[in-house]
Amino acid sequence: MPDSVQARILLVDDDRFSRTVLASVFESMDITVETAAHAEEAFGMLAQNPPHLILSDAVMPGLDGFALCQRVKGEDSYRHIPFLLLTSLSRDMPARSLDAGADDLLSKGDDEAILRLRARQYLRVGMAPGGTSCLCATHAGASVLVVSNSSTIQSLSAVHLAPLGVRVVAANSAREAASLLTRSVPEVAVLDLGLGETATRDLIQQIRRAPGRTQIQLLLAKGEEDFLASVEVDVHDAQYKPLVARGNRHRMGLLLNLARLPQG
Repeated sequence: MPDSVQARILLVDDDRFSRTVLASVFESMDITVETAAHAEEAFGMLAQNPPHLILSDAVMPGLDGFALCQRVKGEDSYRHIPFLLLTSLSRDMPARSLDAGADDLLSKGDDEAILRLRARQYLRVGMAPGGTSCLCATHAGASVLVVSNSSTIQSLSAVHLAPLGVRVVAANSAREAASLLTRSVPEVAVLDLGLGETATRDLIQQIRRAPGRTQIQLLLAKGEEDFLASVEVDVHDAQYKPLVARGNRHRMGLLLNLARLPQG
């Protein structure tokens, strides 16, 4: 993100307490936050000072977040702005959110670290020339390294990413992954926290210290009880296990696009 440009988020939520809590998270990241209490107010604010990212509660009185998303994405002037929906409903909501045109969905029960990671991701997109229009849907020839001692995670990753034309290389341990990385550099590395926090942290540091690997996007696969605090600043994204096909492809597609954007 350009140093001279201040990142801006438009936060839409009918609950004042939720707006205050979320705004404090983003403001602690040196992000300018504007808030709206309902969808109509939010849409009116877009013309005044378009943000780099819109984060809206999904369920609100009157025009809900899904309808607001469809309206924003239906306008040529605003459709390039990343739009994230936030919900406290069950995790079967991603399909409805993506069908509404949202770029992503966040659960109110997610780790705060995941909220920060996703905000950084989509601000990079929103502040890039063209915003979401710079994202491509196909990634034929791209390479993803999956580091996990779970054969299920390895095989699901290969199956999920096959429609994207992505080549998946699997490693059963951090040591095997380090060896593979001396021979080729993938666009994305998926690191299973099931390997252990220490082994995962050490591998992250190896990747970060090696020349020519700064563009590798690091994705953590985590269980419900795994915490991200010790590695959050060194990774780009995290997702919950078990991996779900549509969500996994969506996460990976975004990371493959981010790997192509200039660092900043």
